[in-house]
This record gives sequence, structure tokens and C-alpha cells, in this order.
Amino acid sequence: MKKIFILFLILSSSLSFAENSGIEVINPLAYKRVVAISDVHGMYDELITLLKAGEIIDSDKHWVGQNTLLIIAGDSIDKGPHSLDVIDLWKSLGDEATLKGGRVAFALGNHEAQLLADATGTGINPALAIEIAARGLTYDQMVSPDSKYGIYLRSLPGFVSVGKWIFFHAGLIPPGDFKATLNQVATALQKGDYQNDIIIGQNSFLEQKDWWQNDLEGNLARLTEAGYFGVVFGHKPTAFGAEGKVTYVKDRIFKIDSGMPPQSGSHPGEMLVFESPMELLLDSPPQQAYAIQSDGSKRPLH
Repeated sequence: MKKIFILFLILSSSLSFAENSGIEVINPLAYKRVVAISDVHGMYDELITLLKAGEIIDSDKHWVGQNTLLIIAGDSIDKGPHSLDVIDLWKSLGDEATLKGGRVAFALGNHEAQLLADATGTGINPALAIEIAARGLTYDQMVSPDSKYGIYLRSLPGFVSVGKWIFFHAGLIPPGDFKATLNQVATALQKGDYQNDIIIGQNSFLEQKDWWQNDLEGNLARLTEAGYFGVVFGHKPTAFGAEGKVTYVKDRIFKIDSGMPPQSGSHPGEMLVFESPMELLLDSPPQQAYAIQSDGSKRPLH
């Protein structure tokens, strides 16, 4: 009887928190679909359009996604004009989704990490600096561990995993023991050590941009060795020559940075949708994955 009860707890719980390292979705079947987006970069109006198109929110910006799992793979801030509005939206949708059987799961991006690593605020993105000042805040007040924005930023884990898939900002599976790397990331985040080379170093967990050009097969091999079938990442809007679009290669690597801010082309953006969460439990390519575009159309990825 005890074993049955423990099994019930595992299956009925959709999320397991591995320290500060990441969020592990144990049972993706608790959700009707899994939706992923990254690199919004303060493009609030474009984000609202996308979320409406994907039937995540209604015209009043309230959650209507029911039991959808929405994954944010980092870089919600900087470049665009409304970073704080984006954070405010994520926070409200996170609360609403939980009440309605869904979930908003966040992962850290290099821009959030860089903001927290900047002890003086001298390197703050100009667009964000303007927005902070317009709110009557200083940099220190905004990133304070006691402020709502500081609390949110420090709560962001390194990754989100769903079954056999892992979602995180840069997508690089570095050489060596990937689980050990995740533990090192967790330790740095728990200590608030955002300046750590494993977080924002040139070839770090969050910063490396060009691995797909010179180490694609190696990344796949290490992904398999780590026990995952697929990876979903953002960070590089032009990866795989697909600027402005969600795309994939080798059936196992999905790029979801669709170049929303002006510096990346001012594209309307797209969201990745796994229509069948069951497919994320399998060692085989997902057949029911597509991109949601800003006009609500579904662009097939196969």
C-alpha cells in the first residue's frame, strides 16, 4: 500500500524542484500541451499579441490556457522598451495559471544573469534604465532582494526539463558530466553568484552562442549521454539560418529565439507548441510540434 501511495504522489505531481538548479516536470501528461517562448526582450506588445494568438490569454490579459504548461526560456528583459511590463505579466500569469491547472515555468537567461551580476548598475541596458527611471526606481531598488523584481529575477532556475527534453537558454551541453554542470549552476544560483564563469562566462551555460556551428554532433552525443532526447533553446535568433522563426535540426534540437527586439530584426515572434506532451516522454522525434505565429496560424515544423 505504501508503494502504491508513493507512486500516486509521483504521478499526480507535475513538478519537482531540484534545489535551485531547475524545474523538472515529472508528469507532462498533466498538461494538454507544452508551449515555449524565449528572448522576448521587453517587447511587451508583441508578446501580448502572441499569447492571445496562442490562446494563452484573453483580451484582458488573463490566463485562458487552462492546463497548458508555458515555458519561458530566458531573456525577457533588455533591448525592448517594456521589460518591467513583461515581468509583471509573467508574475500575474504564473499565479493565474496555477489556479487553473496550468503552469508558467521560467528559466534564467544571460540578460537576467548579467543584470544581477552588475554590482553597480553601470552596465545596465539603456532601454531598461529608462524604464526603471520612469517607474521612479533606482537600479539598486529594482534589483533589491526585497523588491518584487529582485525576488522574481533571483527565483529563475537554470533549466526546465519535461520528460526526455530539456529547455534552457543557450542550449549547449558542455563536455563532461552534464549533471555535474547543472549542480554547479545550482550552487552558483543558490549563492547568488551571478558573476560565476559557469553562469555568464564566454563559453558558459547561458552565454555560448555558436556551438551549433562547430559542435552539433558533439552536443547531440552529450545530450544522449545525459539522458535526454531533445533540447529547446533561445539566445541566438539566427541559429540554423532561421532568423525570425522557430526551427529545428536533427529532429532533436529546437531553436525558439524568433528575433523580437529591434536589434534582432523586429520580428513578430513565434512560440513553439508540443501538442502532445506524451511525445516528450519518448526517445523519438515529436510529430505534433508546430509554431504559433502572431496571426494565430499554425506553422508545421515537419
